[in-house]
Amino acid sequence: MATQINRLSSRQVEHLGPGFYADGGGLYLRVRATGSRAWVFRYTQRGRTREIGLGATHSRSLASARQLAVAMRTARASGGDPADVLHPANEASSKETFASCAQALIVSKQAGWRNTKHTQQWRNTLRDYVFPVIGKLHPAEVTLSHVKAILEPIWATKTETATRVRQRIEAVLDWAYVHELRTGENPARWKGVLDKVFPPPNKVRTVKHHPACPYEEVPQLMEELAKEQNIPSLCLQLLILTGVRSGEVRGAVWDEVDLASHTWALPAERTKMQRPHRVPLSRGALRIIRAV
Repeated sequence: MATQINRLSSRQVEHLGPGFYADGGGLYLRVRATGSRAWVFRYTQRGRTREIGLGATHSRSLASARQLAVAMRTARASGGDPADVLHPANEASSKETFASCAQALIVSKQAGWRNTKHTQQWRNTLRDYVFPVIGKLHPAEVTLSHVKAILEPIWATKTETATRVRQRIEAVLDWAYVHELRTGENPARWKGVLDKVFPPPNKVRTVKHHPACPYEEVPQLMEELAKEQNIPSLCLQLLILTGVRSGEVRGAVWDEVDLASHTWALPAERTKMQRPHRVPLSRGALRIIRAV
């Protein structure tokens, strides 16, 4: 029996509620809960279902989507790749690559990142591990096979790096998704996708803790530190007595300390949570600060 096509009307395209609606011949309308509407061409190849986003309904009419679907079906029948049909028809979208999407995401996010080092880490991991495999691909062309090819060589040997690479690929593909450059499941998502492929990171990597001083031995440690009246010794003593982060002690300035009220006021930009933090100073802490 021939597959029925042209099932949808223009009115339905505009007014149908959230769902996934077949027009026939591999053409579908996806309506999200947010109200966004986009065309999808779906087909099965070598036993796997693939989806190609054809753009939003406000930029591609029902008639145009049907014409594109016809061309894609023709390409499939002749042994070609339906995705190749989309690029000339949607020139602006075809110029987008995974690398360009990654750059756009970094630019949009870096204002909220605390330092330039984080931005550089994003760029470095994508450059070294991701771009050689999928950097030139359109985001709609990235599949689970690509993600596995990136992660498999490093999952067991560089687990922490691999985890961050996975998270960054997922974020870029999510960015492409909300900008209607791809549809379907994110192949870099952990839960429900890659957790079926790789063991959990905490089962792979060996956690190596830094040496710790048992709390019963802290008084003896403080006595030993007191014998060395130098900056490293005073810094460590103040850290122990205040419980702040090491970077907060090392970066302390006199303007933050109020000796009269026995308090140390850390400004928001120097705390991990980006909130001002007031630290009460004990007699021991005050003695160390005065010694500096």
